[in-house]
Amino acid sequence: MSFERIQDFLSQYRKYISDKDEETGKIRAIIAQVSGVQLSQHEITVSRGELQITGNSIVKNEIFLYKGQIIDALHKNGITKINGIR
Repeated sequence: MSFERIQDFLSQYRKYISDKDEETGKIRAIIAQVSGVQLSQHEITVSRGELQITGNSIVKNEIFLYKGQIIDALHKNGITKINGIR
């Protein structure tokens, strides 16, 4: 296997991670704007069309109060693959 192929593979992987981090940053900003709750990058996971939030139950309850508004704001900002929050 040549080094060029390995380099191409790694650059694709780096782009994927960069895009994922950028999307997570947008999601965090929208949640903070709508609900006023600041989340860390590690507390957010997107899986199978659902935004999964880990951490404090008080924070989760606060976010669930704004669930519909958060999903609407995500869709308006081009993040359409999220249809629910867990």
